[in-house]
Amino acid sequence: MRADAIRQLHERRETEDLAEVLIDLEAEPILRLGVMDALKDSTRR
Repeated sequence: MRADAIRQLHERRETEDLAEVLIDLEAEPILRLGVMDALKDSTRR
């Protein structure tokens, strides 16, 4: 996700938590892959 989009999310109170999650996912590749796998698995059911 683009940094400017994350910044915009962070500036809005209702999406600030989402921005924090996206920042964490950007910083932790293994965590990001785990989340992506979990999301893929959840859509296959």
